Amino acid sequence: MSVRMEQAELLAVVERVLWAQRDRAGVAWDIADVTAEDVTRASRWLVSAEQLGLGAFGVSMLIREIDRLGACPAGEQAVRDGGSTADATVTIDAARIPGPVALAVAVRRLLAASVDTASRAIRAVSIENVGALGILGLAARDVAEQGLLALLCARAPAMVAPWGGNHAAIGTNPLALAAPRRDRAPLVLDYATSPISMAALKAAASAGEQLDAPGGFTAEGARTTDATEVATIAPDSRIASLTGLAVELLTRSTTAQRPEPTSSTRSALLIAIDPHSFGAASFPDSVADLAAGWAAAGGHIPRRFDEGATTTAVEIGETLVQTLRGYADEGATADRSEP
Repeated sequence: MSVRMEQAELLAVVERVLWAQRDRAGVAWDIADVTAEDVTRASRWLVSAEQLGLGAFGVSMLIREIDRLGACPAGEQAVRDGGSTADATVTIDAARIPGPVALAVAVRRLLAASVDTASRAIRAVSIENVGALGILGLAARDVAEQGLLALLCARAPAMVAPWGGNHAAIGTNPLALAAPRRDRAPLVLDYATSPISMAALKAAASAGEQLDAPGGFTAEGARTTDATEVATIAPDSRIASLTGLAVELLTRSTTAQRPEPTSSTRSALLIAIDPHSFGAASFPDSVADLAAGWAAAGGHIPRRFDEGATTTAVEIGETLVQTLRGYADEGATADRSEP
C-alpha cells in the first residue's frame, strides 16, 4: 500500500530526519561544517529522486543510510588536509554523516572555492568512507548552474567483473558530468558504468526476476540471468568496463587509505572546471551548439534533469513512510544551529 505525500510535506519530513542524525554523529557534523544549506540541498535531492521516479535513490536509500550510521562506531575526524572553504582541495570523511549530506557539503565547498579563489581554474573535493550518495546528476547540475563544468564520480564496492572476466573487480561506479548551456538548463550526463545498479539488482532479486543480457555470474563464475544467483554483475561492453576502471583510478587518487577488496564503503570525487579561467567565456554557447549538432545527427540528448521534477506529490510505500516519520520525530527538536 502506498501513501501520497505532497512535495513540501515530504521535504519537511526528510529535513527533520537528516537533522536527527546530527545528535547521533557527535562532533562529526561540526568538524565537517555541515550547514542548514547542506541539509536543505540534500533533502531536495532525495525528494527529487522520488519525483523523478527513482525511488531507489530517495526515501528507501535514506533509511538504509540511517541504518548504516547506526551500526558505525563514532568517528573523530570529518575533514582532513585543508578544511578551509578557500582551499582548492579538501577531503570529507563521511563515516558518520549521511551520504547525501556529505555530497551537499562537498558541493558547497566546491562552489565556495570557486568564489574565494578566483585564480583556481580547477577545484576538487573528495569524500571517503561514505555510504549511499544518491543521484550524482542532481549534484552535478547544481554545480553547472553556477557556470562551471562539473565531473562527479563514485567508487562503489566491488561487484562488477572486468570485460572478459567473471569475478568482481570494481564497483558499479557511477559517473556524472554537467555543463552550463545557453538558454537552457545544464546538459547533464549521469550513468552507471555497469549495465545495472546495485539497487536495481536487489529489487530484481527480491522479486525473483530474470536480468536482461549480459546478466551476471554466480559465485563460482558461471553465467546466469537469475537475479537471486548473481554474485557478480557482467559488464555490457569493453568501453563501459574501461570507464568503470577510470572511475576507480580517479577516486583512488584522493583516498588516503588503500581500499580493501571486501570493503563496503564508497568514495567520491568532485571536480569543477571554470571555463572563464581558460578564456572560454563562450562555453555555454559551445555546449548548446554541441548538443544541437549531436541531436541533428540522430544522437540522444539526456533531458531527465532539464526542468527538474515537475510533480508536486509522490507515492511512497506506507511502511517506508511510517519508518521515515519515526526518524523524523527524533529530529523534531534537534538543534539546527550551525557551529
